[in-house]
Amino acid sequence: VEEYLPGCLDSVYSQVTADCQVILVDDGSPDRCPEICDGYKEKDGRIRVVHKTNGGLASARRAGIKEALGDYVFNLDSDDLIERDTLECAHKIITETSCDIVSFSYRWVKNGKTVNITNDGLDEGLYTEKDVEKYVFPRLLMDKDMNHMSYYLSGKAVKRELLTPNQLNVSEKISLGEDLCCVVPCYLQAKSVFISKKEAYLYTVRDDSLSKEFNTKQIYLVENVINEVSKNDLGRVTDF
Repeated sequence: VEEYLPGCLDSVYSQVTADCQVILVDDGSPDRCPEICDGYKEKDGRIRVVHKTNGGLASARRAGIKEALGDYVFNLDSDDLIERDTLECAHKIITETSCDIVSFSYRWVKNGKTVNITNDGLDEGLYTEKDVEKYVFPRLLMDKDMNHMSYYLSGKAVKRELLTPNQLNVSEKISLGEDLCCVVPCYLQAKSVFISKKEAYLYTVRDDSLSKEFNTKQIYLVENVINEVSKNDLGRVTDF
């Protein structure tokens, strides 16, 4: 993603909130991404770069979470962007509510134009423990119209003490659906969730994205995800 990385990092570099740590994980990238990461580190003391051999997204996120020092972690994919006030908005919500998870809406962008906007399908606001069980849990599974909570880990600010064990528990063999394997247990364990309608995350729609490709082997990758998620106690979800 050499072509997209500078834009991604600029969107982080320009955040109006300076009180953050930035962790860049170079997962054995074969292009100029390692050099670009090191260049940004030189001009911004908040940035730490982790260089590692290629292990996939789950492996990269595990490496990143081990370096995290903040109370909350926000994941950003290297070909996407965030709005200039995204972290400030997350900080404000967290300060006011002390929630475990802040989930923002998504703006899907292709060639500079918005092509879609998605959210969690719930009213904006704070959901405490009983509300989480009543409104969030049912949406962890798809309804007949395939509506559900966003399974993306990116675009969410998650309390580090909640995220870390769940992220480290995701098997590195999961190469499709690794987000879901971390997000579902986080929601199951969350005491409070804030749903925001703010389109804080800009997802870059790419024709060459790995998620756009399909081959029959992916059926077995989905089976891996089902087995991984099944390790969690889903009884409270399936009772609805």
